Amino acid sequence: GLTYSTADNLVTLAWTPPSTGVVQGYRLSAGTTAGQSDALVTSLGPTPAFAGPAAFGTYFVRIAARNSCATGPDSAELTVNVQPCTAAPAA
Repeated sequence: GLTYSTADNLVTLAWTPPSTGVVQGYRLSAGTTAGQSDALVTSLGPTPAFAGPAAFGTYFVRIAARNSCATGPDSAELTVNVQPCTAAPAA
């Protein structure tokens, strides 16, 4: 349930929370190659969404739910392409 959208260098991620268990937050991991976390690893609050700027390029993103007991498994990896805009917005 992990999806993304971009607007120039702004990336917005959204995901479906786990169907069971208490979620107190999430861990977001992103890498420049599949399976890596060399671009970003950060803790997020309990809202199943994130938005922030990213350098232009391709990223491999995973999300994992966490609570006071432990961090759950990573989601399936999502390939995120961040590309510069190609035209000005319409009037």
